[in-house]
Amino acid sequence: MGDLILPWRREYEDYLRDESRRSGSAESVSFPTTEAEVVEVVKAVGARGGTITMQGARTRLVAGAVPNGEHILNMSRMNRIGEAGEGSIIVQPGAILSDIQASAEPNIGEVGLLRGGSQMRESRESRVGRIPGPWPPAPD
Repeated sequence: MGDLILPWRREYEDYLRDESRRSGSAESVSFPTTEAEVVEVVKAVGARGGTITMQGARTRLVAGAVPNGEHILNMSRMNRIGEAGEGSIIVQPGAILSDIQASAEPNIGEVGLLRGGSQMRESRESRVGRIPGPWPPAPD
C-alpha cells in the first residue's frame, strides 16, 4: 500500500488546482494504473475515515478537481485503450479522446465507430468509456 498512497510532497503541487484557478490542499496522492489499485486505495482511505478527491485532466472550471484536504486519486495513468469492435471500444478513465480516436480510426469503417461524426468534444478533459456507435448493433 505504501507504493500506492504517496505522502504529500512539493512535486505534486500542480495537483492542488484545476482550470478554475482555485487551489486546495491534500495529505496524500495516488496514481493507480489498474482497477484493483483503485479499490485498494479507496478501501485504505475509507478505513481511516478519509475523503477522496477524484481527478481526471483537471480542465473543468468548477473546482471539482480541487482537493479539500485528505487524499487525491488521480486517474491520469489509467490510460489503456482496448481494441475497437462491435461499435464500441473499452478504455480506462484516463484515456484522452484524441488517443482513443487515433486507436479506433483504422476500424471506423469496419465496425461503425464514429459513424456520422463523434458525439464527443475534443479536449484534454474528454474521458470516455464508450465511443458512440450504432446501438443496438444491427443483427447479423
